[in-house]
Amino acid sequence: MFDSVPVFIGLRYLGAGNKNQLVAFLSRVSMLGLVLGVALLITVLSVMNGFDRELRERILAVVPHVSIYNVSGIEDWPRLVEEGEQVAGVSAAAPFIHLQGMLMRGQKIVGVMAYGIDVQSEEQASVIGDYMVDGSFSSLSSVANGVVISQKLADKLSVTRSDRLTLVVPESNRRRGALVPRLVRLEVAAIYDTGTELDNGLIYMNLSKAMTLWGDGKHVEGVRLQLDDLFAVNAVTEVMREALPPGAFFRDWRSSHGNLYQAIQLSRNLVGMLLFIIIAVAAFNVVTTLIMVVMDKQDAIAILQTLGLSPRQVMLLFMIYGTFIGMIGAFVGFVLGCLLSYTITPLVAKVSALFNVHLLQSDVYPVSYLPSDFRLEDGLLVASVAIGMCFLATIYPSWRAAKTLPAEALRYE
Repeated sequence: MFDSVPVFIGLRYLGAGNKNQLVAFLSRVSMLGLVLGVALLITVLSVMNGFDRELRERILAVVPHVSIYNVSGIEDWPRLVEEGEQVAGVSAAAPFIHLQGMLMRGQKIVGVMAYGIDVQSEEQASVIGDYMVDGSFSSLSSVANGVVISQKLADKLSVTRSDRLTLVVPESNRRRGALVPRLVRLEVAAIYDTGTELDNGLIYMNLSKAMTLWGDGKHVEGVRLQLDDLFAVNAVTEVMREALPPGAFFRDWRSSHGNLYQAIQLSRNLVGMLLFIIIAVAAFNVVTTLIMVVMDKQDAIAILQTLGLSPRQVMLLFMIYGTFIGMIGAFVGFVLGCLLSYTITPLVAKVSALFNVHLLQSDVYPVSYLPSDFRLEDGLLVASVAIGMCFLATIYPSWRAAKTLPAEALRYE
């Protein structure tokens, strides 16, 4: 049968406060440390989840999941695109050409990676069209010598839509046996802004124009495959291997952005572990608090024992007292962590705008803002672990309280 006496007395001790100022202070400090530890851990996990989400939904949704290359280029690319789209797990396939060059306007020059694409196929294989801030991605096909650039590049070159630029790409000169620059006039068809590292130098141009700059106008550099599941790379490449022409090979997102993904996961785990240690320190402050409470309540414990309270009930009383401290701290920390997780992105943006300080630069970080993605399961896990730690921390002081001898405690009363 449930013993309600220790519960009643434990909750009464918790609600009545403490006349000993030192004990009251230690109780508040231990609870405050638990609140801050839980709130910070939930907030940090939400930020790391935000980086993971942005990497998946922005960067990895734009760059190829799997790329098929050939040393001499791919001439029969329409067949390869068709076969790729029929593979289970492949959502879209599109041809592409990469060209390294420089984009010029007047005296301003920036290095870029020109990405030659088929507009219709690329719209199926990429979400870049969702990030247009001026013009539409489909307008690239209707603009002669059109180019789509990022807002960051547009600001550096001081251009807007319909302005003209010059693209400088290296071209092999067989007579001289060297690379010579080739200048191409382009018109800005649209401007995009993903807020990621891609904005630093990625531009889009029509596949037909890129083919004439890259080779003989018949071959493409490769075919990209967009997957339903990022981690199904091995299964898809195994199926596609039989359809590849001689000399073809694969590259996937793990070679281009795998290190970034692993770094985010490692940072999430390390930061989570460090903050869990902070929670553990705050939880085990309950030990000090309970020991002080036991010393302060020795006469009360002795009186309760003379009235018939058993050592097991005394131990349970103080375990309930300490556990409820942990539950209150974990609950308040959980609520505070939820609020911080949902407000930290606009809050940091406002602070950055107010003081004109950019905390995150896409030149260094994968995104140019602080993302947050609160997940209920993370918050519940953190709060549960905090309560569990507080429960464990109550065992020793409660055991000491149960060992109190009434005669010794009341000798000088």
